[in-house]
Amino acid sequence: MKILQTAFSFFPSNNRKSKIENVKWGGIAAIGVAFALCGATALTSGQVAAVFLVVPLVFAAQAQGFNVLAYYKDYFPNYQLTVMSVKCGWAEKHRALLVRFIQGALRANRWLFANKEAASEFLAKEIQMSPELARKGWECYTANRIWHPNLEVNPDGMKLALEILAEDAKLAPQDAMKYVDRSFLQQALKDL
Repeated sequence: MKILQTAFSFFPSNNRKSKIENVKWGGIAAIGVAFALCGATALTSGQVAAVFLVVPLVFAAQAQGFNVLAYYKDYFPNYQLTVMSVKCGWAEKHRALLVRFIQGALRANRWLFANKEAASEFLAKEIQMSPELARKGWECYTANRIWHPNLEVNPDGMKLALEILAEDAKLAPQDAMKYVDRSFLQQALKDL
């Protein structure tokens, strides 16, 4: 399996219900949101004493009186949080479809960057959060370039992610970029 040269956080969900209680999927939903919402629910219900929360859910927890112990980016400033990955054989067989999918992701990402208020309203509605906290989340993501405007993978971030995985799984370190195929993103950008 290779990782495409694109970082990507959103996927179409076809309005299917999540198996996770109290999580509603919209037409497009952040893949990490379901798990983050479960963590937020566990924290606010007292099931856990601490949890890793994504922005803007961390702001919602703060507003409820919880303390922020640290921000992930302060310890791992180049960590690659999300990527789009696909099996090599499938990607080559369905190249045109995959390129169109990446183009849609690029358009969506560019829309997010260019439309602060509308993007914040969308996020607020999707995860049932106040528009102010959603806007604060948008500002954090765009100011810190957590999402690259062209969905580029962060090579240093990929290296760090694989180093952590190798250490945790007791594996030999890997060359992160051997798993990255930029050709799909390059074609999508060229044809966009």
